[in-house]
Amino acid sequence: MPLFLFLVPFNISCDKKAPRVQTATEGSPAPDFSVTAFSGEKMKLSDLGGKVVLVNFWATWCASCAEEKPHLFSLYSRLKDNPDFRFVSILFRDDINKALMFQKAHSMAFPVYLDPGGEAAFSYGLTGVPETFIIDKQGILRKKIIGPENWASPQVLAYFRDLLEDRNDLSAENNKNFEACRQKLVLAQKSNVLYDLDWKLPAEPRVVIGPTFYTMPFDAKENFALTINCFLMTGKSSYVNFDLLDWQTNKKIGRFSNGKLKLD
Repeated sequence: MPLFLFLVPFNISCDKKAPRVQTATEGSPAPDFSVTAFSGEKMKLSDLGGKVVLVNFWATWCASCAEEKPHLFSLYSRLKDNPDFRFVSILFRDDINKALMFQKAHSMAFPVYLDPGGEAAFSYGLTGVPETFIIDKQGILRKKIIGPENWASPQVLAYFRDLLEDRNDLSAENNKNFEACRQKLVLAQKSNVLYDLDWKLPAEPRVVIGPTFYTMPFDAKENFALTINCFLMTGKSSYVNFDLLDWQTNKKIGRFSNGKLKLD
């Protein structure tokens, strides 16, 4: 599966004498840990087997964390209803009451866990906050991200969609084709053809297109729709249905269904 080629850190991480022992390695089983919910209930990572888990270490005293949190909350809001997804937000050397005040002040409600003995932070070799770890359904650590990221981008949503649908099990040839489609989609974004990709799980994805789309001949629009389909397909089917929405009005202007583009 391609790495996070599209994510660009927008600040540095905060450091508050974090343990510097690296034991969590990408591509290896994620170390198990136990954290405590605000209610006092304990939760182990091993309890979440078969799910895609997003583990985020953060603190209210960290400016980079505060900058990143709205993006993380946006991702969490989109994926929280998927039974195969869990967000584990671990407070690092901070007070739970401050975390609850932070949530209230920013109108963000997400699960917060405590790591009072620092076991989780130590097991993952935390170097500062924010640091985030993505674990797949097989319990393998897929990505370690040091510092804040733009988690609300369509590429990140696509990455999690891949993990949730086990797209990492595609054949080498399908993976090659998938990456080719991904690169074409990046070029389309740069030319302002594609503005956003809204997954709205578990419903069908919606593609919000930019003004360049209207100036394209119909055959080019069809090719563009096929490129998006190639990007979305899991390898288990030939076509994925999706609606096209106008970037200004958010109104439906067409639909790609069963390999054909139909404009309203």
